[in-house]
Amino acid sequence: MSLVFDRRAELGDRPGVHVLIAGVGRYPHLEDGDGPKARETFGLGQPIPAARTALRMRTWLEKNTDRLPVPLATIRLLVSGGEQPGIEPCTLENFLKATSDWHADALRHRDGVTWLYLVGNSLQFRSRDHHVFLLQDFGDGVGPLLRNGVNVSNIISGMSPARGDDSIARTQWYFLDLGRKFATGVDELQWQNSTAVFDTDLPGIEDREAAVYHASEVGEGAYGITAGHSFYSDALIECLEGTAEGVAVQADDGRWCVRSTSLLEGFQRSLSRLTAPYRLEQHAVASGSIRNGILCYLDGPPVVEFHIDVRTRDGRAPRTVEIFDAANTAVHTFAADASGEQLRVNVPAGIYRVKVVEASPGERVVNRLAMINGPTTLRIDFDGV
Repeated sequence: MSLVFDRRAELGDRPGVHVLIAGVGRYPHLEDGDGPKARETFGLGQPIPAARTALRMRTWLEKNTDRLPVPLATIRLLVSGGEQPGIEPCTLENFLKATSDWHADALRHRDGVTWLYLVGNSLQFRSRDHHVFLLQDFGDGVGPLLRNGVNVSNIISGMSPARGDDSIARTQWYFLDLGRKFATGVDELQWQNSTAVFDTDLPGIEDREAAVYHASEVGEGAYGITAGHSFYSDALIECLEGTAEGVAVQADDGRWCVRSTSLLEGFQRSLSRLTAPYRLEQHAVASGSIRNGILCYLDGPPVVEFHIDVRTRDGRAPRTVEIFDAANTAVHTFAADASGEQLRVNVPAGIYRVKVVEASPGERVVNRLAMINGPTTLRIDFDGV
């Protein structure tokens, strides 16, 4: 079975989070595989980090179940490469069964949440709607070339309440840790030979949030560290833990959280920073219906860097610089005559008041408010006071 985590009996009729993770790091019929080579490999090989990435996402979810907006109910996991006891490989048959069971779980409560995380090889056709995820048995020589591939758009469409599934979870997160390089050398209509996961109907009224986070733009690849994980998963976890720049926001009840919109803003910054040392071009993009839902809560406000750039009238360092929190309590006092890079400190995100006293002439005092939600520089210019 693909089911590796199950709290449905405990939750009863309450809503929960239902997760499907599929990672393919071993393709016997692609380049460097250990089986007969497919009649067309598209130059694709073995995405070694994919298996570890899939296992990592399972671990993260299990460790952070208390931070999800509704309790973690199920995790279904398929992994090819780095096989572990009790975990099924990500073949076409196993994938179809797992997605069917995942869909059935999504029907348990309309206030439930679904996660889909795919990592491995894929093919992008010229139409943005035709992005085919390749399963372990791709290229086995049975049936059409793309028989052991699934069209991602079919999965997303098949989870729509417009099909008449009124009880289906209305909050759906799709994480596609897949490259989107074009399928060259084959007819553009070959995508039709990929396997449909669900029956789909003509589009109807949509009232779900179905946010799709792609690891790359159309035409780009997705990368990772051979002995580690995908860069996409590194960036995603940074965001979900609130350490990525600007991703943490406050919910209506005052708790800090990561929303679908703030994730979108922080994802690319993290991914760009992680890939820059390797000179890779990989840009996270989003599509679908993004309505500002909450992916997870944080244990508290994130700790961020705060820099105070003080420009005094005579160029001398200020006499004192103090930082006060929203309760007007002094949380940091810089050393006397501190200036430049010395006026840099890490503080929890929030609203602060900065009090600066100029050394001379006259020891003028300036107070400024700062809303800090990510790395922030507050400039105080005494010439403009």
